[in-house]
Amino acid sequence: MPSALGRRGERTPHAATGAGPADPSARLFVTTVADAGQSVTQLLGPSGAVLVASPSAGRTPLISPRAAAVKSAGTAFVERNVTDLGGRWLLFVAPWPHRGDRLVTGAPLDTFDDAVNRAERDVIIAASLAVLAAAAAGFVITGWALRPVERLRTEASAIVDSDDEGDAARLLPLPGTRDELAALASTLN
Repeated sequence: MPSALGRRGERTPHAATGAGPADPSARLFVTTVADAGQSVTQLLGPSGAVLVASPSAGRTPLISPRAAAVKSAGTAFVERNVTDLGGRWLLFVAPWPHRGDRLVTGAPLDTFDDAVNRAERDVIIAASLAVLAAAAAGFVITGWALRPVERLRTEASAIVDSDDEGDAARLLPLPGTRDELAALASTLN
């Protein structure tokens, strides 16, 4: 959200400089900045008075003249509790191209907080599903890998438990591999 807010605040002065010699503020706010939805935008004069505002922003300055003056040298993000708008807002302050005016545009942080909470929930769910899938795959792969060991154990148990003397002389089948399992079968034989 801060990057989208910053892009919106930065594109507005550029659009204003190309809009012609007449004060472009009102037309610009109507066509570009006064987005429908939950965002707010104001153009503040050098004294801090609201020159133009989006309908939802109202006529009370979103940022104090002193704070706006400090931000006039460049762009900045300000987190502020805006009582008139009912909550915490992230405001982007940028210099306007003429007369020392400042553009202030913002969006509610509860929207941002909701998005972060949804993303956290989605990550937890995805991670849980990944752990369950890995555990299931591990169980299946381990069972598959230990199947030859279980065959040897079953065969050895059958030889030991048999009362038939012919079975006692019987040997365990040697796997065709030259690995630890073959060595175990050979040792048991």
